[in-house]
Amino acid sequence: MTRWIVIERQGVTYFLEQPHIQYYEFAIRNFIKHQNISQLIDKLRVDKDLLPQKESDDAWFEYHETMVNVLLYGALSLEAYINFYAKMYDIPFNNDFESNLSTLNKFKIYPTLKLNKTIDGDAIKILKNVFKLRDGFVHPKPERVVKDPKVTYKGKSSGAILEKLDKGQLLVDINSIYGALFKIDKDERVAHTKIPWLCKLKKHES
Repeated sequence: MTRWIVIERQGVTYFLEQPHIQYYEFAIRNFIKHQNISQLIDKLRVDKDLLPQKESDDAWFEYHETMVNVLLYGALSLEAYINFYAKMYDIPFNNDFESNLSTLNKFKIYPTLKLNKTIDGDAIKILKNVFKLRDGFVHPKPERVVKDPKVTYKGKSSGAILEKLDKGQLLVDINSIYGALFKIDKDERVAHTKIPWLCKLKKHES
């Protein structure tokens, strides 16, 4: 990993990796690529013969690849962050039970162990929704669709849900989870103020 900080424990100096920052950057970069390719995809939806077949296929591939990567790297960033949090603050929770904890439960438990505080319920709800959607991709259950133009496709698969979802809002939601923890944890809030890495997202006015 290319991100780390220097910490000291009992007179020994260590490098502590910060993979969550790199995964977050991957999510942002894929979002930018997705926005750019989406303009071409909008044109292809209107005119499927706009480009030669190979170029059209490549465009659609990049569209779906970057769409999924925004979600997967965003969720991976959150998962990596809460594990970093436990290492950073020597949270005494190193046993077999911890290995079975979900990321959601870690976000509930680790701040409580360090601060005797919990992040707000809205952030927990958002976190739950992000990982529910993420799990649909990492533990896929293919959807069977009736091949009949008279039957309306309701789009219940994770892919269909993600395609309809505003990917910018997804990143705003991920930012809000970090913000909820920074709000109750002064150490993390100060650290991010000194070296900020979350992107400030602004909705484009068309």
